[in-house]
Amino acid sequence: MTGYLQMIWRSILSWLVANICLIQKTLARSIWKRNLSHSILSNLPQREHAEFIGREKYIDQLLSLLSEEYAAHLISVNGIDGIGKTALVLETAYRCLHASQHKPQFSKVPVFEAFIFVSARQQYLATYNTLPRNETQRTLRNLFHEIAHTLGCLAITHTTPQDQPSLVYKALACQRTLLIVDNLETMEDKQEIISFLFSLPPSVKILVTTRERFLFSPIHLEQLSKKEATNLIKKECATKNITLSTNEALLLYRHIGGVPAALSYTIGRIAAGSSLEDVLGEAPTASRDIARICFERSVGPLRGEAAHTLLMVMAMFPKPPLREVIGHCAGLGDTPKLVDEALTLLQYLSLVTRQEKRYRLHPLTREYALAELAIHPTIEQEARLRWVEWYLAFTKAHGGNDWIEWHEKYDRVEEEWENLLTVFDWCAVHNQYEALSAFWQSGRVLGITDIYGYWDDRLTWLQWLAQKARDREDWPTMFKTIAHEAHTYIMMDELNKAEELLYSTRELPDSIDAGVRHLLAQESALLSVSKKKYEQASDKLNLAEKLLKDTSLDASEYKRRHILLQCYWGLLYQQQHDYDEAKNFFQCALERAQAIQWQRACICVENFLTDILREEGELDEAEGLLSKGLTVSESNKDKRRIAYYQRSFALLHRKRKNWEEASYYARKAMDGFDQLGMISESRRMSELLQRFEQRHMSSA
Repeated sequence: MTGYLQMIWRSILSWLVANICLIQKTLARSIWKRNLSHSILSNLPQREHAEFIGREKYIDQLLSLLSEEYAAHLISVNGIDGIGKTALVLETAYRCLHASQHKPQFSKVPVFEAFIFVSARQQYLATYNTLPRNETQRTLRNLFHEIAHTLGCLAITHTTPQDQPSLVYKALACQRTLLIVDNLETMEDKQEIISFLFSLPPSVKILVTTRERFLFSPIHLEQLSKKEATNLIKKECATKNITLSTNEALLLYRHIGGVPAALSYTIGRIAAGSSLEDVLGEAPTASRDIARICFERSVGPLRGEAAHTLLMVMAMFPKPPLREVIGHCAGLGDTPKLVDEALTLLQYLSLVTRQEKRYRLHPLTREYALAELAIHPTIEQEARLRWVEWYLAFTKAHGGNDWIEWHEKYDRVEEEWENLLTVFDWCAVHNQYEALSAFWQSGRVLGITDIYGYWDDRLTWLQWLAQKARDREDWPTMFKTIAHEAHTYIMMDELNKAEELLYSTRELPDSIDAGVRHLLAQESALLSVSKKKYEQASDKLNLAEKLLKDTSLDASEYKRRHILLQCYWGLLYQQQHDYDEAKNFFQCALERAQAIQWQRACICVENFLTDILREEGELDEAEGLLSKGLTVSESNKDKRRIAYYQRSFALLHRKRKNWEEASYYARKAMDGFDQLGMISESRRMSELLQRFEQRHMSSA
């Protein structure tokens, strides 16, 4: 019996050793799926203070309203300026986030799978008649953007504005979500937003902050109590490294009241050197506008000084700006010491907070500072022009061509994307055509929109630029822009739209040079390949090659375009199953891309080569290239290329009849294409996934 048991034990050990890799992969995947199912999606902004003082009764009330037991899904928090509406809803949201992440036993705090925060983008625009189509509803689009990027559903941003609401609805219906809409009363398209919010599925709870009183589940926020206010005063004093006695704190409360922003501005004045007696002597009588009055008391002595200019300049940025751009836009780039001293003073005054390398204005302070900027038009005009100048230089340094480790440059541009959109808006309103043309025609921002998926922004501004170029009879810019627009639609699988655009360019003025003609021919060739019109594609590629030889492009751009042509020839032959010819073109493109260290092109071409290697049965070699390419694409956050590599992995495992792995990668690729709005690719992967799963079940 003992010998028999030993034999069984050896058999079990042998089986374990033989299948250890499979067991590890299965466990890793189950852990990954479990982690994914419990991951919480969130874009909640950083809280102003680590410790939240008071307001417990309001927090308890909000938590009760956010619970699933409460039927209404739209809840408003209203109150006067500076009363702490945003701080209250963020504190409540963070408590829900903590409960959602840790799920403490017996907790009554509501849990959610996603937290989305959208704030009004304070507008400086006096008129919208020169903005691109749909830009007059920028805040609603901004809301859709935040939802899309927080949930990872980029397909929302890759469809027309008319189709976006239904996609947002579907995305939000997939999980329990807390949506916070901050400063509703300052949004341009308020009625459209309210209508949209009412239409959302019951899986969404919505918190709205506003100065106005609404009828839907309102919570009216009153001033801090005496105890809460004095605690806040003591905490603010400790932060500013100043001391007020209990009696002095009570005296300040009696003069100012319990409005947190007003107290913060006033304590900032004391920290900056004003005496308590002076502050109290100038203290206003408590009123609805007390926060604004206290702000003006803080700003008044700064007028004409560097700190005042810096404060107004910072208000131009919807996202907290970097120190170097603040100084440049204020015209103080050559005096860094003066900039540092002024920023320090603004921090003492509680007008600015520092967050690592950026400087942040509280939303209320930013609103007041924008109003201050509006009454200084000369300062604003000069600052805005320097603002455009700085971002042109910035995108030239960090945008443009996608060479080695392209994400290291593009990440910097992505961090500034919200600020860049505001720059584009201002340029559009103030007829800065040359500046906008420089941003979009030089490749400064085209690359980032390609990689990170800002395709609706890209189309909006390309369409605006094409229209303005047509109005000015700037034909080279117009036709070059149309080529970029058509390429965008090809990436999005909107082939009919691309064909319509390119058809409009069939008769070109004599003034159009060979470089623009080549670009149009190249995109026409890619479209023909995509539509499987192979004879037409061959003619277009021959024309593009001929035109390229006649261009006067610089050496770098010439080489890039030649590499793209080689790739398009390779795709043409690959789709016709002429793998030898396709491989020759891809190898040529790869060698040329390696010679100029164009890594993104190398990764793209190697992906094409792996598909040919797979068809030729060179599976191990194909897998090696795929592993390398997927790793590089992931490290560079190239979502489109990641999805294509995952598709190639799925097809490789189909060749090996490894249906579980094939299904795994097919699902990942399908999700990736779906997020990018590449509907045709997503549908093809969905069909493949069904087949793989059927094969897996039948072989089990």
